[in-house]
Formats: sequence, structure tokens, C-alpha cells
Amino acid sequence: MMGLDIIWNLVTSVNCEFNSL
Repeated sequence: MMGLDIIWNLVTSVNCEFNSL
């Protein structure tokens, strides 16, 4: 599923940003 992969990528990116805070 490509859609799920893209969503997972976004979730990981947002998680990384929150972790930076």
C-alpha cells in the first residue's frame, strides 16, 4: 500500500519534530 507508506512517512516526520521540541 503506497498510501499507507506516505501516511507513515508523515507521521514519523511529525513525531521527529515533536521530539525536537
